[in-house]
Amino acid sequence: MLIDELEAASQSSDLHVRNRALNRHQRLWSMIMRANIPDNGLAVEEDRKLFVRMADQAQKYGIRAILDSGLSLMPLIEIAENVLAGLETVSGGIE
Repeated sequence: MLIDELEAASQSSDLHVRNRALNRHQRLWSMIMRANIPDNGLAVEEDRKLFVRMADQAQKYGIRAILDSGLSLMPLIEIAENVLAGLETVSGGIE
């Protein structure tokens, strides 16, 4: 859903649509970061660090996109697509 919303925002000239998509993007990555900071035994440390680093980079770019309405949303769309593809690969191997 986030990918669709970011794609729609990237095609829209409506700043409200863009800001709503960026707000959702920031909240999602904030949740991902919060979920991976503590060692709860659900993910190995290397994966946790990767998720936190990705969340940090995605949020930093998201902040830049909020402040500069001319900045492309494509990097955020690509990050979301890559994460989705990785999740589909992982879930496809689980039986």
